[in-house]
Amino acid sequence: MGNDRNLSAPDNQWNFRREWGRKYLVEDEILQTQERVLDYGCGPLCIGLPLIQYLDQSKYVGYDIRPECITASIRQVGKYGVASKQPKLVSSLADLPADLRFDVIWCLHTLIHCDDAATDAALLDFKHRLAPTGRVYVNVNLTVNDDSWTGEWQGFPTRFEPLAYYANKFRKFGLKVDQIATMRAIGYPNRLIYNNRRIPVKFIQTMFILYHNYG
Repeated sequence: MGNDRNLSAPDNQWNFRREWGRKYLVEDEILQTQERVLDYGCGPLCIGLPLIQYLDQSKYVGYDIRPECITASIRQVGKYGVASKQPKLVSSLADLPADLRFDVIWCLHTLIHCDDAATDAALLDFKHRLAPTGRVYVNVNLTVNDDSWTGEWQGFPTRFEPLAYYANKFRKFGLKVDQIATMRAIGYPNRLIYNNRRIPVKFIQTMFILYHNYG
């Protein structure tokens, strides 16, 4: 079984991330209990657990392409006694009904680990799975001098891209940016994201809120 936490946050950041997610999404009332939420790249439920606890029954879906994360998530559900909330945990969106739509798609520290093709695939998922009036919360690493750089994390890329890269991607898939905030502004400092690793480009960890663009 190993340490499930290592599939997501470094062990010394796990509690901070979970409590930050609880405060930002639950205590600050970003989410409403009746909303249907897709946790896109849920990992082993570092932030997913407080969402399951908060949302109404059957409103949480956790998705991660890594089967080991889904196995770890099932353990978390049992450990914390939230099976009665009936969360759905999948490693493929094809396991969900084709017409299932979400009020909120939460995508934390996932798009930054997608190469170009995987980024397109994720944005296509957002477009198809987002309810007409739904919203997506997604964070990215925005470089400040139009630089691009790619690192590595657990076999996945870690990407740092200029705003124009993501703006063009969002436009391609019919999504519009409604709001931009730095992660620091919403209580999540960069040093806790990258654990003081040396990054050779200047960047700002940024949260976008996206909607369908019907204009």
